[in-house]
Order: sequence, then C-alpha cells, then structure tokens
Amino acid sequence: MADEELKKAFSELQVKRMETTQLVAVSEGQRQALQRSITHSQLTCKEITEFPEGTPLYQSVGRMFLLATKEEVKKSLSGNEASAREKIGEIEKNISRWEKALKEQEDSLRELVSHKQSEK
Repeated sequence: MADEELKKAFSELQVKRMETTQLVAVSEGQRQALQRSITHSQLTCKEITEFPEGTPLYQSVGRMFLLATKEEVKKSLSGNEASAREKIGEIEKNISRWEKALKEQEDSLRELVSHKQSEK
C-alpha cells in the first residue's frame, strides 16, 4: 500500500516538474521577445529624436502607414515599451509562482517519504 502511494506521488511530481519546466521555457521565450521589443522601441525613439522638426514620420497601423507627428510616434513607442514591461512583470510573477508550487510539492513528497520511513 505504501509503495503504491509513493509511486503515485513520485509520478505526479515528475509530471508536475515536466509541466513546470515547459511553462517556464515558454514564458522565458516570451520574456526575451518582449525585452527585444523594448530595446527596439528605445532605439527607434532615440533615432526619432535626432530628426529635425517637421520631418514626415509614418506609423504602421495594421497593413497601412499613417502620417504622424514626432510626438505621436514617441508616445506610441513609450506606450508599447510600458506595455511590454508590464507583461514581463506578469511573466516573472507566473514563473516564480510555478516554481514555488513545484517546491511545495517536492517538500510534501519528502514529508511523505520520511513519514513512511518512520512507520517501519
């Protein structure tokens, strides 16, 4: 009976570990993509500031480009950057939550093993 319970707990932990590893890997990829987006926005904003006033700038909207002022483009870029930073924060919170849940399950399994050993 105890062996079956331990086998079940170990298999559940292994499944949980694989799921967590996959989720963390996907989230890490998303975080890196968002970080690249932030860098792109910062570099674009830096380049735009060097343009003289009155330079026509175009902003992509879907599959078309609209004429926009320098300030509108900067505002849009900073909005994109802020949005990406928020998403990165959410991703990091999720990663820490998943790792904490995995750690709790590992601790629970350790308790179960030590409890079963003390019964013998």
